Amino acid sequence: MIPYTTTRDTTDAAAHLDPIVERQVLDGLLGRETDSIRPVDGAADLLRELSSSPWAIVTSGDRAFVEPRFAAAGLPLPVVRVYGGDVEHAKPAPDCFALAAARLGVADSACLVVEDAPAGTHAAVAAGCTVIGLTTTHPEESLQHAHMRAASLAEVRGLLVTQGLLTSP
Repeated sequence: MIPYTTTRDTTDAAAHLDPIVERQVLDGLLGRETDSIRPVDGAADLLRELSSSPWAIVTSGDRAFVEPRFAAAGLPLPVVRVYGGDVEHAKPAPDCFALAAARLGVADSACLVVEDAPAGTHAAVAAGCTVIGLTTTHPEESLQHAHMRAASLAEVRGLLVTQGLLTSP
């Protein structure tokens, strides 16, 4: 595993606001946006193909935010779900991926992670997982810690076939 550090700015912005109230307001605003949720091309098909294999979702989001959006987008959720609030140390710490591996009943090193954010690739590599960096939301160079990179879920599917995790059509 590689060591990790956080570069969180400790300066409070709008210190006069109550973060709990502001989170509720933000969640309410985002809750109205479920009709505009669109999955990444190929997400529904790929997740359905994975349904016969053990897999997990590992997200910094919380359950109340993530689950309705998956439902609105018509995406299946796995049995194993790790949300930001499930761990003490969030990404880029490896805790979330270690917890997902434990819940799946496998070693961290036996996990292949598809991750689209720099903090997530750092966390998954630090946990000892093999990582595919999906470049749909961040440039390839920001996902340089990933073992492989893919520009689309079609490319991810191809890598999963190559790794023997999915069968070709």
